[in-house]
Amino acid sequence: MSILTLKNISKLFDSISVLDKISFELNKGEFFSVVGPSGCGKTTLLRIIAGLEFPTSGEIFIEDVNATNLIPQKRKIGIVFQNYALFPNMTVFDNVAYGLEVKKLSKSEIKEKVGSVLEKVRMNDKANKSVTTLSGGEQQRVSLARVIVTEPALLLFDEPLSNLDYALRLETRNEIKRLQREIGITSVYVTHDQSEALALSDRIAVLNKGVVQQLGTPHEVYFKPENIFTADFIGHSNFFDNDYAKEIFNIDINKDELLSVFPEEIIPVENTESNTWARSLQIKNYRHSVHRIFN
Repeated sequence: MSILTLKNISKLFDSISVLDKISFELNKGEFFSVVGPSGCGKTTLLRIIAGLEFPTSGEIFIEDVNATNLIPQKRKIGIVFQNYALFPNMTVFDNVAYGLEVKKLSKSEIKEKVGSVLEKVRMNDKANKSVTTLSGGEQQRVSLARVIVTEPALLLFDEPLSNLDYALRLETRNEIKRLQREIGITSVYVTHDQSEALALSDRIAVLNKGVVQQLGTPHEVYFKPENIFTADFIGHSNFFDNDYAKEIFNIDINKDELLSVFPEEIIPVENTESNTWARSLQIKNYRHSVHRIFN
């Protein structure tokens, strides 16, 4: 079942194109990442899906309902923000319960649902603690629990790990992956961190200057980039023109092509005759590491 469908979404700000005909479809339970450099339009795209911005043209469908002009409250979505957006004067329990109270659920239902979701995010032992006493990673888990407890059809992540240090980012990333798989909520994850997108996603949209450069699985965008931008941004490739490809790798390519090679696949070869390192390299895994990309 399709949970989210975008059809030719475009956005202009003062006649400047920020998004250009973005189209994709998400199935139930899929974890989908939008990755790209700062200013590529990924946050604008997320805000359009959330209903915080409206597209200049194109349509959005959530669970087959046209949501293009619906306000956020009518879209069955939950958003995990970069800055957590928790209520500092409330306990962990009260923060998570807030959305259910707005829906006017009974106290017994709220207690049951909040207890269940706090157990899933491993925060049930801190239910009565003030959120101001929690670490950044714990606050992010509370923020996630507050969204999950409302059972949205679609979960949106706006660079949720950018405020955490590296070790905590890895730990929280694993938690997000575990919870998403366990609960099965369809998710759109916006990030500029390539490693996050590769580790978390079922599919990835690589965005640059408002245009989708490539859409595919992590394996496809990493090992089979369709253009120079994707190869450079996702795989950090080294590029060689036809002269250097021949001289260094002894590989013939056309003059209008570049040879793309991952750094981890390059092995220096010692020139035993002159007892020096030769200006030649071997490629450890030719089939996966080499891509011919047209200029």
